[in-house]
Amino acid sequence: MRTYIKILTLFMACALIVSCSKEEKIAEPELTITGIEAQPVIEAAGGRFTLNITANKEWSASSGQGWCKVEPSKGTAGSSTVTIVADENTTTDERNAQIRFTCETVSQSITVTQKQKDALTVTSDKIEVDDEENTISVELKSNISFTYEVEASAKSWITPITTKALTKHVLQFKVSANENFEKREGKIFIKGGAFADTVYVYQEGSKPSIVISQNEYTVGSKGEEITVQLRSNVNYQIIMPQGANWVKEITTKAYSDYTHYFKIAPNDTYDSREAIIIFKEVEGSIADTVKISQMQKDAIIVANKEYKIGYSTTELKFKIATNLEVDVESSANWIKYVPPTRGLKDIELKFAIDTNNTNTTREGVITISKGNTKQQIKVIQMAKGMYTSTITITHENVSYTIAKLIGSDVTGKIDWGDGKSEEYAPNAKHEYPFKKDYMVTLKCENATEIVIPDLEGIKELGLINF
Repeated sequence: MRTYIKILTLFMACALIVSCSKEEKIAEPELTITGIEAQPVIEAAGGRFTLNITANKEWSASSGQGWCKVEPSKGTAGSSTVTIVADENTTTDERNAQIRFTCETVSQSITVTQKQKDALTVTSDKIEVDDEENTISVELKSNISFTYEVEASAKSWITPITTKALTKHVLQFKVSANENFEKREGKIFIKGGAFADTVYVYQEGSKPSIVISQNEYTVGSKGEEITVQLRSNVNYQIIMPQGANWVKEITTKAYSDYTHYFKIAPNDTYDSREAIIIFKEVEGSIADTVKISQMQKDAIIVANKEYKIGYSTTELKFKIATNLEVDVESSANWIKYVPPTRGLKDIELKFAIDTNNTNTTREGVITISKGNTKQQIKVIQMAKGMYTSTITITHENVSYTIAKLIGSDVTGKIDWGDGKSEEYAPNAKHEYPFKKDYMVTLKCENATEIVIPDLEGIKELGLINF
């Protein structure tokens, strides 16, 4: 009996030692996804593909969209094969879904992109890159000859790479680093026979941002549905405009995690109306807006009714939205209408503005009409030597460096506040005889941004028409 008790006691002690050893070696959760591209693309007809999941504990999977399913949606430790199944896309919009795999505290995601119905040219028509220099590839599915071109406004930062040997249906482009804080958008046009497609390239600014592809929409009085596409590297919320019940989000049409749809009701009044939709960071101050302008019934739609320009020769451009063949005339011979090369539903009107060599500000009126429907736009041109914007800075320093102006063909004049003045030059510096309050006045033209290098000693800042 004593021998039996000793053996039992020894067995329990060993079991306790083994149990403690196992508790000390509890493994951290691990999850690995293999056998899949970083961003798989599925044709509009639907389809499926497989990937491999390796985990050391139980795992689960979920899809952000109902049209994209994961089979199976959970599994045990070890290696598993998972199938991603996409329904047919019967819409005319490209869509995407986020698939998230989770193993306790560890998670990984992939984004599945599905082409729209009858998309025959480009595997994906939206490319999003960060602010760094990038090389992007555009893959085509075509058995016909095609041509491509980068839109004029984006040729300075999107350039084709022709020095590399590329496959027949892959185009590569270099995207320059974006050193500005603002986002930017460029388009690559691809044409082949009767088919055409456009690739949109969205590049972030040099800080976290919410990137909306189009910030302003002009809607006719009959109302319509608008599509807002965006990209964000922060969690955001949609703030609908208060009191504007004529704008409603269509939540039942959520085909894509980054595409939002809004229904604009008909406007039966004789007054135009506006609404602002805000896309705002949930825990922060980053935000971007979409402005919706809806005109009264049977109106010609013009974004602004007045433009103020500098004295020098320039070009004035603005868009109207109309389904009418409108008549355009100017009340001044120094405003010359440049007709468009083809008729469009959204028409961009272009005017050549002559230099104002007089000492007097002058005004002209552009009239756009069709029958009894008429819109007038006032054009105000400053006199030579006059400036459109004024910045005042009150400070108490004995030495002051002028604020930096950013823009194309910026001109200006500096009044240092002690009886001395000079033409504007970047980083111009002025010394004062003694310390007291001075008000520096900077009048300028064509400046779009102002950068103040040092706020020390500044008491007041004023901006007029800036």
